[in-house]
Amino acid sequence: MASTKNSTLLDRPIAQSLLVLALPSVVAMLSRMAVSVAEVWCVGILGTGQLAGLALVFPLYMLKKVIMRRINACSKMDDATSLVAVRFRNITIK
Repeated sequence: MASTKNSTLLDRPIAQSLLVLALPSVVAMLSRMAVSVAEVWCVGILGTGQLAGLALVFPLYMLKKVIMRRINACSKMDDATSLVAVRFRNITIK
């Protein structure tokens, strides 16, 4: 028997369920955009040279951030793979 929380989700119309599920993601994206706009506005107050420096450095900073996130995810994936291998080391695949 499904719990009341899941049954209300399943009994609602699809559009309403999608809106309820998507609302936290939409709020998070809008808040990130607002913070980005505020950061650029604050740097823009400093001057055009500083804004140009931010425009030059920001893509490199984000590239570094994405690469480090991928390396971190791969190392976690390797850890999980090794844990699975240790757990099932007696199983042979034919």
